[in-house]
Amino acid sequence: DRICFLKEAVVSTQSTGEAAVAAVEGHPANKDIKFQVSSPLPVSVHVNKYSKKYQQHTNVTGVKTFFMKSKHDEGNFKGKTFKWCTKDELKDYLDKDVLKCVEPCLK
Repeated sequence: DRICFLKEAVVSTQSTGEAAVAAVEGHPANKDIKFQVSSPLPVSVHVNKYSKKYQQHTNVTGVKTFFMKSKHDEGNFKGKTFKWCTKDELKDYLDKDVLKCVEPCLK
């Protein structure tokens, strides 16, 4: 399982935070997690452009991952898909290019 954020296009910056909350709270692995998004705008964006061959096969050019600064209020995820870790442990789990995008969230 992965969080597919966003399934639909976000039409305004005001709805981005709401879409992030809806995506996580509606995910099948969500047990009872509740959180608040601090800003309607992403703090960072990671762009992954697919190879030409994959683009031709799927008709998708790539994926943009939006990083939203948020505060965990309560709850957890079920299953082994998700892992809680400290800020220092992130470097052990994330690709260095993705980590560069996440770092603004950690300040």
